[in-house]
Amino acid sequence: MLSEIKGIGPITENKLKTLGIYTKKDLIEYLPKKYIDLSVVIDINIATEGQFCLFEGEIIDVEKPFKKGNLQIFKAIAKISNSTVNLIWFNHNFMSKTIKISQKYMIYGKLKINGKYKEIVNPICEIDDKKEELFGVQPIYWTKNLIPQKTFHTIVQNALSTCEMNSVIGEEIEGKYELCSLRDAYKNLHNPKDIDIKKYRERVYLEKIVRRICAYKVAQATNNSEKLRKHNTIDFSDIYKHLPYLLTESQTNAIERITNKISTKKVYNAILCGDVGSGKTIVALICAYFVIKNGYKVAFMAPTEILAKQHEKFAKVLFSYLGLRVYFLSSSTKNIDKISIAKTLENGDFDLIIGTHSVLNSSLKMNNLGLIIVDEQHRFGVAQRTALLSKGTDVDVLTLSATPIPRSIQLIAYGELDYITIERRFSSAVKTLLVGKEKRHDMWQYIDNQARSGNKIFIVAPRIFDDEGVELESVESIYDELCTCVSKNLVGCVHGKMSMEEKDYEINAFLRGEKRVLISTTVIEVGIDVPDAGIMVIMNAEQFGLATLHQLRGRVGRDGRKAYCFLYTEKLKSEGLEILCNSNDGFEIAERDFDRRGAGEIFGLSQSGVGTLAGLNVKTLKLAKKICGEINVDEIMKELESDIKNFSLTDVSLT
Repeated sequence: MLSEIKGIGPITENKLKTLGIYTKKDLIEYLPKKYIDLSVVIDINIATEGQFCLFEGEIIDVEKPFKKGNLQIFKAIAKISNSTVNLIWFNHNFMSKTIKISQKYMIYGKLKINGKYKEIVNPICEIDDKKEELFGVQPIYWTKNLIPQKTFHTIVQNALSTCEMNSVIGEEIEGKYELCSLRDAYKNLHNPKDIDIKKYRERVYLEKIVRRICAYKVAQATNNSEKLRKHNTIDFSDIYKHLPYLLTESQTNAIERITNKISTKKVYNAILCGDVGSGKTIVALICAYFVIKNGYKVAFMAPTEILAKQHEKFAKVLFSYLGLRVYFLSSSTKNIDKISIAKTLENGDFDLIIGTHSVLNSSLKMNNLGLIIVDEQHRFGVAQRTALLSKGTDVDVLTLSATPIPRSIQLIAYGELDYITIERRFSSAVKTLLVGKEKRHDMWQYIDNQARSGNKIFIVAPRIFDDEGVELESVESIYDELCTCVSKNLVGCVHGKMSMEEKDYEINAFLRGEKRVLISTTVIEVGIDVPDAGIMVIMNAEQFGLATLHQLRGRVGRDGRKAYCFLYTEKLKSEGLEILCNSNDGFEIAERDFDRRGAGEIFGLSQSGVGTLAGLNVKTLKLAKKICGEINVDEIMKELESDIKNFSLTDVSLT
């Protein structure tokens, strides 16, 4: 219990719970968000709002302590370089006896900038040659300003001194791979001797990932069920003769592998990974046809209405010759139609239901569901995918991904997924270029010339509307700017605030060539297939992850002809953007992105953010997989008990 730790009373305990800290273990695992090297004095003129800084300054004025409500307030002014900084202490009136005019101090705290004024609240001040706290490396925790940094650090130390830190990685394996103990890793992360803590952070990540892999293995072994459905081989000639093109060898091999695995007694869970333009959708629909011909139903879920509508359109054309019943469901479906579709699904009078999140409606029942297809699986949270799985018993799952995104790389390491790749139908002919602020006008002139010549151009912005104080491009501002140099009749917009009818109008006008420029948010990252589009412009490109940028780039050059992707940024020195300019290989980009940005929460409910293993890299992941192969899980079952309880096979299988 937290209350057992020295320094934690009822008020502090409640504050810790607000931060998601409920136990000693939680407290120790709550790592600093960053570190300050207190051997380095910061230049006040370049310090930024919210930055923890160490300054050297002279006190030039002090005020008499005064009371305001329940607060005792003491103020002083320090001269730091050529600036003055207001120092404010709340309920620290004893500082009025310590702080002296004309005395020089080392001053440490969080800088706040109010217009022309700079201030630090409750700073630590020490005379340079009498420092007791302001030396070494200072950990900084994310506390939402609920608990002072010094107080938080103290209670972490108290927890470290009393809490056992058992590792599932034994001493023998630690010695073999030259790893420090888990306790030493946490001690050094909370009390770093120097700023380089990488090896200790990696040791903690390694522990977490090894525990989870081992716990998953146990959960998988105890929950492995056999399905009652039976599948027979079928003749694919009926569907193959209606395909728009001949399948590649890579596609036919994938279909054979997936249908063979679906035919086994074991519940099948696979990820079909193919770079943009590889033809994953057609493979998925042929696998759906196999399941339907065996007498079962299929649900196909996509993250956006645009993508779901495209799948529906393609499926209806493909399956209309075969007499299969395809239905569509989304939030924009009329209520009267939703009621009718719900009844149809419950009665089993359908073959394929395609939709968005609406398919997850808890009141929606699906009779005889055999296969779930989830497109762009990284866009759905665990709870959403679990809700879809609950529609049937022992349902087979096929997830699609345009690139092996970082989360998928983790999944592969766990080994619970059958991982299938298909190759591109044609090599990418997209040339990617960085465009800076000084070339903006030239870029718009080029767009104008290309639009007048009949080329189709996508322009992507990170926001829909302008927002005061946020210096990001928006669909709104780009549209206004572009209409000054390109005929307004040739420019269209698509974004998430538009109705489906409005989106359909703009997209169809673009497809027909009536509009040559389509400005959008990342709603077009997946879903809009315009084979003759030749130019992609991405504004504020530095705001997007590499996987997203690669997906967006994949919207152009889909007919194999030369195409261009312009990455507009005012931060031209960007390792990520340079990676994209030098590679069209989605697999290489995904791994580089994984190493740069880290991994998402593997079995958590969040897609990213708090709780993620940010910084976990491919090297650590591979080492974890190797170590798991050397651990006797039976010997650490007691240690894994709580981890195993946290797993539900349904939840885990699609995380």
